[in-house]
Parts: sequence; C-alpha cells; structure tokens
Amino acid sequence: MKDIASRANVSVATVSYVLNNVDNQTIPETTRSQILRLAAELHYIPSLTARSLQSTSSLDSCFHFVLC
Repeated sequence: MKDIASRANVSVATVSYVLNNVDNQTIPETTRSQILRLAAELHYIPSLTARSLQSTSSLDSCFHFVLC
C-alpha cells in the first residue's frame, strides 16, 4: 500500500479506505480511480494475514495458535 500511496501522492490511510471500499470517507472519484488503477498496475494483492489480524481479536488469535 505504501507504493500505491507514494505514487498517488496520498496517505496510506486513503489507499486503505479505497481498497477496502470504506463508504464513510469523502474521497474524490479521480483519486479513487487513480488508486484503483495503480493497484492494478502494481498487481496489488491484499495480505490475508494482515486482514485476519485486523478482523480478529488478539484473544482469538491466541486461542488459534494454542489449538493448532
């Protein structure tokens, strides 16, 4: 995401909002289009590890590692 943000001259947070399709942010359509275009050009693939860390609590992660 840092590469996309740097090339689009926006923050990493803005890239995250666009790529995660967050509705409650007012991001201009031109910026949104530019970020999506750059993500495609750079073959951006979301990190499943990062996404799973974001969507689970640390307690859930702890139980996962103990049980596995």
